[in-house]
Amino acid sequence: TISPQATREMAIALAEQGVAMLDAPISGGSEGAAKGTLSI
Repeated sequence: TISPQATREMAIALAEQGVAMLDAPISGGSEGAAKGTLSI
């Protein structure tokens, strides 16, 4: 998890390089990641 401000700064830096960023909430934590069961 990162702050909204960090997300905005990352999106700006990526946009300067011609890259689009998609921000979406993800639930499931590290256990869900290990099991492949994350929810977006």
